[in-house]
Amino acid sequence: ADLKEEMEISLEEFSTPESFNVEHTIIECDLRSLSGNYLIDSFFDSNHILKVELIDDALNEICNLAQSYCSSGFYTSSNTLIETIYKRDRLISFVSEERNLFLLNLLFINYCSVNRPDKAIDVVNKAKLILGQENKSHLAKWLYYEATYLLRYKDQSSPDEALILLNEIEENFSLDNKVTQAFIQNTKALAELKLRNIHSAEILCKKAISILKDDNSIKGKVEKGTFFFNLSQLSYANGDMSSALEYIMIANKLEPLLPDYYLIIGNYYLELGLCLKANRAYKKYFMLGVNTPEFYNNQLLLWQECDVPDSMESVLNSIQEMTIIYPDDSELMLNASVYLIEKGQFEYAYTVLKIASTFSQNNAQIINNLGRVFHDTGELNKAEKEYLRALNCNTKLIDTYINLSAVYYEMSKIDKA
Repeated sequence: ADLKEEMEISLEEFSTPESFNVEHTIIECDLRSLSGNYLIDSFFDSNHILKVELIDDALNEICNLAQSYCSSGFYTSSNTLIETIYKRDRLISFVSEERNLFLLNLLFINYCSVNRPDKAIDVVNKAKLILGQENKSHLAKWLYYEATYLLRYKDQSSPDEALILLNEIEENFSLDNKVTQAFIQNTKALAELKLRNIHSAEILCKKAISILKDDNSIKGKVEKGTFFFNLSQLSYANGDMSSALEYIMIANKLEPLLPDYYLIIGNYYLELGLCLKANRAYKKYFMLGVNTPEFYNNQLLLWQECDVPDSMESVLNSIQEMTIIYPDDSELMLNASVYLIEKGQFEYAYTVLKIASTFSQNNAQIINNLGRVFHDTGELNKAEKEYLRALNCNTKLIDTYINLSAVYYEMSKIDKA
Protein backbone atom coordinates (compact mmCIF):
# COMPACT_ATOMS: atom_id res chain seq x y z
CA ALA A 1 0.00 0.00 0.00
CA ASP A 2 2.87 2.37 0.81
CA LEU A 3 4.54 1.59 -2.51
CA LYS A 4 1.26 2.11 -4.39
CA GLU A 5 0.86 5.51 -2.74
CA GLU A 6 4.41 6.44 -3.61
CA MET A 7 3.96 5.40 -7.25
CA GLU A 8 1.08 7.81 -7.62
CA ILE A 9 3.19 10.85 -6.75
CA SER A 10 4.59 12.89 -9.62
CA LEU A 11 8.30 13.61 -9.85
CA GLU A 12 7.38 17.28 -9.95
CA GLU A 13 6.89 17.13 -6.16
CA PHE A 14 10.60 16.70 -5.62
CA SER A 15 11.45 20.36 -6.37
CA THR A 16 14.70 19.26 -7.96
CA PRO A 17 16.98 22.22 -8.80
CA GLU A 18 16.99 22.93 -12.53
CA SER A 19 20.79 22.76 -12.59
CA PHE A 20 20.59 19.00 -11.99
CA ASN A 21 18.79 18.45 -15.33
CA VAL A 22 16.91 15.44 -14.01
CA GLU A 23 14.84 13.85 -16.77
CA HIS A 24 11.25 13.26 -15.60
CA THR A 25 10.77 10.06 -17.54
CA ILE A 26 10.09 7.36 -14.97
CA ILE A 27 6.49 7.40 -13.77
CA GLU A 28 5.40 3.94 -12.59
CA CYS A 29 8.07 3.22 -9.99
CA ASP A 30 9.02 3.88 -6.41
CA LEU A 31 9.57 7.56 -7.06
CA ARG A 32 10.75 8.60 -3.62
CA SER A 33 13.47 5.94 -3.59
CA LEU A 34 14.64 6.92 -7.08
CA SER A 35 14.66 10.63 -6.33
CA GLY A 36 17.77 10.27 -4.16
CA ASN A 37 19.57 8.34 -6.87
CA TYR A 38 18.59 10.94 -9.47
CA LEU A 39 20.01 13.73 -7.37
CA ILE A 40 23.20 11.86 -6.58
CA ASP A 41 23.73 10.72 -10.19
CA SER A 42 23.58 14.38 -11.14
CA PHE A 43 26.76 14.99 -9.11
CA PHE A 44 28.73 13.19 -11.82
CA ASP A 45 29.34 14.16 -15.43
CA SER A 46 29.21 11.76 -18.37
CA ASN A 47 32.73 10.53 -17.50
CA HIS A 48 31.68 9.82 -13.88
CA ILE A 49 33.77 12.73 -12.61
CA LEU A 50 32.40 14.51 -9.54
CA LYS A 51 30.97 17.97 -10.23
CA VAL A 52 32.25 19.38 -6.95
CA GLU A 53 30.60 22.79 -7.37
CA LEU A 54 27.13 21.18 -7.12
CA ILE A 55 27.66 18.85 -4.19
CA ASP A 56 26.90 21.16 -1.27
CA ASP A 57 23.61 22.37 -2.74
CA ALA A 58 22.66 18.86 -3.75
CA LEU A 59 23.35 17.42 -0.28
CA ASN A 60 21.23 20.20 1.24
CA GLU A 61 18.44 19.24 -1.15
CA ILE A 62 18.59 15.58 -0.12
CA CYS A 63 18.74 16.43 3.60
CA ASN A 64 15.69 18.69 3.29
CA LEU A 65 13.81 16.06 1.30
CA ALA A 66 14.71 13.30 3.79
CA GLN A 67 13.57 15.48 6.69
CA SER A 68 10.33 16.28 4.87
CA TYR A 69 9.57 12.58 4.34
CA CYS A 70 10.39 11.80 7.98
CA SER A 71 8.07 14.57 9.21
CA SER A 72 5.29 13.33 6.90
CA GLY A 73 5.56 9.73 8.13
CA PHE A 74 7.29 8.33 5.00
CA TYR A 75 10.08 6.79 7.08
CA THR A 76 11.23 4.17 4.58
CA SER A 77 11.48 6.77 1.81
CA SER A 78 13.47 9.06 4.11
CA ASN A 79 15.87 6.20 4.90
CA THR A 80 16.29 5.33 1.22
CA LEU A 81 17.34 8.90 0.44
CA ILE A 82 19.86 9.01 3.29
CA GLU A 83 21.31 5.60 2.48
CA THR A 84 21.96 6.66 -1.13
CA ILE A 85 24.53 9.09 0.29
CA TYR A 86 26.23 6.55 2.56
CA LYS A 87 26.40 3.97 -0.24
CA ARG A 88 28.45 6.29 -2.48
CA ASP A 89 32.01 6.13 -1.15
CA ARG A 90 33.15 9.18 -3.11
CA LEU A 91 30.54 11.35 -1.42
CA ILE A 92 31.33 10.52 2.21
CA SER A 93 34.27 12.93 2.36
CA PHE A 94 31.93 15.79 1.41
CA VAL A 95 29.55 15.10 4.32
CA SER A 96 30.45 17.36 7.26
CA GLU A 97 30.24 16.13 10.86
CA GLU A 98 27.26 18.38 11.50
CA ARG A 99 25.41 17.08 8.45
CA ASN A 100 26.40 13.51 9.28
CA LEU A 101 24.87 13.82 12.76
CA PHE A 102 21.75 15.42 11.26
CA LEU A 103 21.31 12.45 8.90
CA LEU A 104 21.99 9.93 11.68
CA ASN A 105 19.36 11.66 13.81
CA LEU A 106 16.81 11.20 11.00
CA LEU A 107 17.86 7.56 10.57
CA PHE A 108 17.32 6.91 14.30
CA ILE A 109 13.80 8.38 14.19
CA ASN A 110 12.98 6.46 11.00
CA TYR A 111 14.22 3.11 12.31
CA CYS A 112 12.36 3.49 15.61
CA SER A 113 9.20 4.43 13.69
CA VAL A 114 9.33 1.31 11.50
CA ASN A 115 10.18 -0.91 14.50
CA ARG A 116 13.81 -1.63 13.62
CA PRO A 117 15.50 -1.13 17.02
CA ASP A 118 18.54 -3.18 15.90
CA LYS A 119 19.26 -0.61 13.20
CA ALA A 120 18.40 2.27 15.56
CA ILE A 121 21.03 1.26 18.14
CA ASP A 122 23.64 0.87 15.35
CA VAL A 123 22.94 4.50 14.43
CA VAL A 124 23.37 5.58 18.07
CA ASN A 125 26.73 3.82 18.28
CA LYS A 126 27.91 5.47 15.04
CA ALA A 127 26.98 8.90 16.38
CA LYS A 128 28.75 8.26 19.71
CA LEU A 129 31.86 7.19 17.79
CA ILE A 130 31.83 10.42 15.76
CA LEU A 131 31.36 12.62 18.83
CA GLY A 132 33.76 10.95 21.26
CA GLN A 133 33.70 12.18 24.85
CA GLU A 134 34.56 15.80 24.14
CA ASN A 135 31.45 17.08 22.37
CA LYS A 136 29.18 16.95 25.41
CA SER A 137 26.49 19.26 24.05
CA HIS A 138 25.58 16.71 21.37
CA LEU A 139 26.60 13.52 23.19
CA ALA A 140 23.87 13.93 25.83
CA LYS A 141 21.16 13.58 23.18
CA TRP A 142 22.61 10.35 21.82
CA LEU A 143 23.00 8.88 25.30
CA TYR A 144 19.33 9.75 25.83
CA TYR A 145 18.50 7.88 22.61
CA GLU A 146 20.46 4.90 23.92
CA ALA A 147 18.48 5.01 27.18
CA THR A 148 15.25 5.10 25.14
CA TYR A 149 16.44 2.01 23.27
CA LEU A 150 17.24 0.19 26.51
CA LEU A 151 13.84 1.08 27.91
CA ARG A 152 11.56 0.46 24.94
CA TYR A 153 13.23 -1.60 22.26
CA LYS A 154 15.76 -4.03 23.72
CA ASP A 155 14.57 -7.66 23.51
CA GLN A 156 14.72 -7.94 27.26
CA SER A 157 13.78 -4.42 28.36
CA SER A 158 16.46 -2.97 30.67
CA PRO A 159 14.89 -0.16 32.73
CA ASP A 160 17.64 -0.42 35.36
CA GLU A 161 20.35 0.16 32.71
CA ALA A 162 18.29 3.01 31.24
CA LEU A 163 18.05 4.67 34.67
CA ILE A 164 21.83 4.46 35.16
CA LEU A 165 22.37 6.12 31.78
CA LEU A 166 19.78 8.85 32.44
CA ASN A 167 21.30 9.63 35.84
CA GLU A 168 24.72 9.81 34.16
CA ILE A 169 23.36 12.38 31.69
CA GLU A 170 21.99 14.50 34.56
CA GLU A 171 25.23 14.32 36.54
CA ASN A 172 27.76 14.86 33.75
CA PHE A 173 26.06 17.16 31.26
CA SER A 174 24.81 20.72 31.55
CA LEU A 175 21.21 20.59 30.30
CA ASP A 176 20.10 24.17 29.68
CA ASN A 177 17.05 23.25 27.59
CA LYS A 178 14.03 22.85 29.87
CA VAL A 179 12.22 20.55 27.45
CA THR A 180 15.24 18.22 27.50
CA GLN A 181 15.33 18.34 31.32
CA ALA A 182 11.64 17.47 31.44
CA PHE A 183 12.04 14.62 28.95
CA ILE A 184 14.82 13.12 31.08
CA GLN A 185 12.52 13.12 34.13
CA ASN A 186 9.63 11.67 32.16
CA THR A 187 11.80 8.88 30.71
CA LYS A 188 13.09 8.09 34.20
CA ALA A 189 9.45 7.87 35.29
CA LEU A 190 8.76 5.31 32.55
CA ALA A 191 11.80 3.31 33.68
CA GLU A 192 10.59 3.34 37.30
CA LEU A 193 7.14 2.25 36.11
CA LYS A 194 8.68 -0.75 34.32
CA LEU A 195 10.43 -1.58 37.59
CA ARG A 196 6.98 -1.32 39.26
CA ASN A 197 8.08 1.63 41.41
CA ILE A 198 4.84 3.50 40.82
CA HIS A 199 5.31 6.07 43.58
CA SER A 200 8.81 7.01 42.32
CA ALA A 201 7.47 7.21 38.77
CA GLU A 202 4.69 9.55 39.88
CA ILE A 203 7.17 11.89 41.64
CA LEU A 204 9.39 12.04 38.52
CA CYS A 205 6.41 12.68 36.25
CA LYS A 206 5.28 15.59 38.45
CA LYS A 207 8.85 16.91 38.38
CA ALA A 208 8.77 16.89 34.56
CA ILE A 209 5.53 18.86 34.60
CA SER A 210 6.87 21.41 37.11
CA ILE A 211 9.92 22.08 34.89
CA LEU A 212 7.60 23.19 32.07
CA LYS A 213 4.94 24.85 34.22
CA ASP A 214 5.64 28.33 32.77
CA ASP A 215 6.09 27.14 29.19
CA ASN A 216 2.90 28.08 27.34
CA SER A 217 4.29 27.61 23.84
CA ILE A 218 2.57 25.08 21.57
CA LYS A 219 5.49 22.64 22.00
CA GLY A 220 5.43 23.15 25.78
CA LYS A 221 1.69 22.42 25.94
CA VAL A 222 2.11 19.27 23.84
CA GLU A 223 4.90 17.97 26.09
CA LYS A 224 2.96 18.79 29.28
CA GLY A 225 -0.04 17.02 27.78
CA THR A 226 2.11 13.91 27.30
CA PHE A 227 3.39 14.10 30.88
CA PHE A 228 -0.13 14.50 32.32
CA PHE A 229 -1.21 11.52 30.19
CA ASN A 230 1.60 9.45 31.74
CA LEU A 231 0.58 10.68 35.19
CA SER A 232 -2.98 9.59 34.46
CA GLN A 233 -1.78 6.11 33.48
CA LEU A 234 0.28 5.92 36.67
CA SER A 235 -2.72 6.89 38.81
CA TYR A 236 -4.84 4.29 37.02
CA ALA A 237 -2.19 1.61 37.66
CA ASN A 238 -2.27 2.65 41.31
CA GLY A 239 -6.06 2.22 41.45
CA ASP A 240 -6.71 5.97 41.86
CA MET A 241 -9.46 6.48 39.26
CA SER A 242 -10.33 9.98 40.47
CA SER A 243 -6.78 11.29 39.92
CA ALA A 244 -6.45 9.33 36.66
CA LEU A 245 -9.54 11.07 35.29
CA GLU A 246 -8.41 14.48 36.58
CA TYR A 247 -4.98 14.18 34.92
CA ILE A 248 -6.29 12.94 31.56
CA MET A 249 -8.78 15.84 31.52
CA ILE A 250 -5.87 18.28 31.99
CA ALA A 251 -3.97 16.55 29.17
CA ASN A 252 -7.07 16.83 27.00
CA LYS A 253 -7.37 20.56 27.77
CA LEU A 254 -3.73 21.08 26.73
CA GLU A 255 -4.20 19.05 23.52
CA PRO A 256 -7.92 19.16 22.68
CA LEU A 257 -7.48 17.69 19.20
CA LEU A 258 -5.66 14.52 20.24
CA PRO A 259 -8.17 11.67 19.72
CA ASP A 260 -6.57 9.16 22.11
CA TYR A 261 -7.35 11.33 25.12
CA TYR A 262 -11.09 11.21 24.34
CA LEU A 263 -10.91 7.42 24.06
CA ILE A 264 -9.21 7.12 27.45
CA ILE A 265 -11.67 9.58 29.04
CA GLY A 266 -14.53 7.46 27.66
CA ASN A 267 -12.92 4.29 29.04
CA TYR A 268 -12.53 5.83 32.50
CA TYR A 269 -16.13 7.07 32.54
CA LEU A 270 -17.34 3.65 31.41
CA GLU A 271 -15.37 1.97 34.21
CA LEU A 272 -16.91 4.41 36.69
CA GLY A 273 -20.39 3.62 35.35
CA LEU A 274 -20.91 7.17 33.99
CA CYS A 275 -22.38 5.96 30.71
CA LEU A 276 -23.71 9.23 29.28
CA LYS A 277 -20.36 10.95 29.80
CA ALA A 278 -18.56 7.94 28.30
CA ASN A 279 -20.84 8.09 25.27
CA ARG A 280 -20.11 11.80 24.77
CA ALA A 281 -16.35 11.19 24.98
CA TYR A 282 -16.54 8.34 22.46
CA LYS A 283 -18.53 10.51 20.06
CA LYS A 284 -15.88 13.26 20.23
CA TYR A 285 -13.24 10.61 19.56
CA PHE A 286 -15.20 9.43 16.52
CA MET A 287 -15.77 13.00 15.31
CA LEU A 288 -12.00 13.45 15.09
CA GLY A 289 -11.98 10.79 12.37
CA VAL A 290 -10.68 7.85 14.39
CA ASN A 291 -12.38 4.46 14.49
CA THR A 292 -10.09 1.80 15.96
CA PRO A 293 -11.17 -1.72 17.01
CA GLU A 294 -10.79 -0.62 20.65
CA PHE A 295 -13.25 2.22 20.05
CA TYR A 296 -15.86 -0.09 18.51
CA ASN A 297 -15.41 -2.71 21.25
CA ASN A 298 -15.88 -0.09 23.96
CA GLN A 299 -18.89 1.33 22.13
CA LEU A 300 -20.45 -2.15 22.05
CA LEU A 301 -19.72 -2.57 25.76
CA LEU A 302 -21.35 0.80 26.42
CA TRP A 303 -24.48 -0.17 24.48
CA GLN A 304 -24.67 -3.50 26.31
CA GLU A 305 -24.21 -2.19 29.83
CA CYS A 306 -25.86 1.21 29.70
CA ASP A 307 -29.11 2.70 28.51
CA VAL A 308 -27.61 5.38 26.26
CA PRO A 309 -29.88 7.54 24.09
CA ASP A 310 -28.54 6.26 20.74
CA SER A 311 -31.25 5.05 18.38
CA MET A 312 -31.05 1.47 17.15
CA GLU A 313 -30.68 2.87 13.64
CA SER A 314 -27.50 4.76 14.55
CA VAL A 315 -26.20 1.69 16.41
CA LEU A 316 -26.79 -0.52 13.37
CA ASN A 317 -25.10 2.05 11.12
CA SER A 318 -22.03 2.00 13.38
CA ILE A 319 -21.92 -1.80 13.34
CA GLN A 320 -22.28 -1.85 9.55
CA GLU A 321 -19.39 0.61 9.28
CA MET A 322 -17.35 -1.55 11.65
CA THR A 323 -17.87 -4.69 9.52
CA ILE A 324 -16.63 -2.82 6.45
CA ILE A 325 -13.47 -1.50 8.15
CA TYR A 326 -12.52 -4.48 10.34
CA PRO A 327 -14.13 -7.62 8.85
CA ASP A 328 -11.13 -9.73 9.85
CA ASP A 329 -11.15 -8.74 13.55
CA SER A 330 -12.84 -11.86 14.92
CA GLU A 331 -13.10 -10.57 18.51
CA LEU A 332 -14.79 -7.37 17.38
CA MET A 333 -17.18 -9.20 15.06
CA LEU A 334 -18.07 -11.67 17.81
CA ASN A 335 -18.83 -8.89 20.26
CA ALA A 336 -21.04 -7.20 17.66
CA SER A 337 -22.92 -10.44 16.99
CA VAL A 338 -23.53 -11.03 20.72
CA TYR A 339 -24.96 -7.53 21.08
CA LEU A 340 -27.20 -7.94 18.01
CA ILE A 341 -28.47 -11.34 19.16
CA GLU A 342 -29.30 -9.97 22.62
CA LYS A 343 -31.19 -7.09 20.99
CA GLY A 344 -33.12 -9.45 18.72
CA GLN A 345 -31.46 -8.12 15.55
CA PHE A 346 -30.99 -11.62 14.13
CA GLU A 347 -30.72 -10.68 10.46
CA TYR A 348 -27.93 -8.21 11.20
CA ALA A 349 -26.24 -10.71 13.52
CA TYR A 350 -26.31 -13.36 10.78
CA THR A 351 -24.76 -10.94 8.27
CA VAL A 352 -21.97 -9.99 10.69
CA LEU A 353 -21.21 -13.65 11.47
CA LYS A 354 -21.17 -14.72 7.82
CA ILE A 355 -18.68 -11.93 7.03
CA ALA A 356 -16.55 -12.94 10.03
CA SER A 357 -16.64 -16.62 9.04
CA THR A 358 -15.07 -15.84 5.66
CA PHE A 359 -11.94 -14.68 7.52
CA SER A 360 -12.09 -17.22 10.38
CA GLN A 361 -13.65 -20.35 8.89
CA ASN A 362 -12.83 -22.62 11.85
CA ASN A 363 -13.55 -20.18 14.67
CA ALA A 364 -15.78 -22.22 16.99
CA GLN A 365 -17.24 -19.17 18.74
CA ILE A 366 -18.34 -17.59 15.45
CA ILE A 367 -19.97 -20.88 14.40
CA ASN A 368 -21.60 -21.19 17.85
CA ASN A 369 -23.12 -17.74 17.45
CA LEU A 370 -24.47 -18.70 14.02
CA GLY A 371 -26.15 -21.58 15.84
CA ARG A 372 -27.60 -19.10 18.36
CA VAL A 373 -29.12 -17.04 15.53
CA PHE A 374 -30.85 -20.13 14.07
CA HIS A 375 -31.82 -21.32 17.57
CA ASP A 376 -33.43 -18.00 18.54
CA THR A 377 -35.33 -17.81 15.25
CA GLY A 378 -36.72 -21.35 15.68
CA GLU A 379 -34.65 -23.06 12.96
CA LEU A 380 -33.63 -25.96 15.21
CA ASN A 381 -32.18 -28.26 12.56
CA LYS A 382 -29.84 -25.53 11.30
CA ALA A 383 -28.95 -24.62 14.89
CA GLU A 384 -28.07 -28.28 15.63
CA LYS A 385 -25.86 -28.42 12.54
CA GLU A 386 -23.94 -25.25 13.52
CA TYR A 387 -23.49 -26.31 17.16
CA LEU A 388 -22.10 -29.69 16.07
CA ARG A 389 -19.79 -27.92 13.60
CA ALA A 390 -18.57 -25.62 16.41
CA LEU A 391 -17.81 -28.62 18.66
CA ASN A 392 -15.95 -30.25 15.79
CA CYS A 393 -13.63 -27.20 15.82
CA ASN A 394 -13.38 -26.96 19.62
CA THR A 395 -14.57 -29.81 21.86
CA LYS A 396 -14.06 -27.73 25.03
CA LEU A 397 -16.57 -24.96 24.27
CA ILE A 398 -18.94 -25.37 27.24
CA ASP A 399 -21.50 -22.82 26.01
CA THR A 400 -22.00 -24.84 22.83
CA TYR A 401 -22.77 -28.04 24.78
CA ILE A 402 -25.36 -26.10 26.81
CA ASN A 403 -26.88 -24.60 23.64
CA LEU A 404 -26.97 -27.97 21.86
CA SER A 405 -28.60 -29.57 24.89
CA ALA A 406 -31.34 -26.91 24.78
CA VAL A 407 -31.91 -27.56 21.06
CA TYR A 408 -32.26 -31.32 21.64
CA TYR A 409 -34.67 -30.68 24.52
CA GLU A 410 -36.83 -28.48 22.26
CA MET A 411 -36.69 -31.25 19.61
CA SER A 412 -37.88 -33.71 22.28
CA LYS A 413 -34.63 -35.67 21.92
CA ILE A 414 -34.32 -36.04 25.68
CA ASP A 415 -31.60 -38.74 25.65
CA LYS A 416 -29.32 -36.55 23.51
CA ALA A 417 -30.17 -33.52 25.61
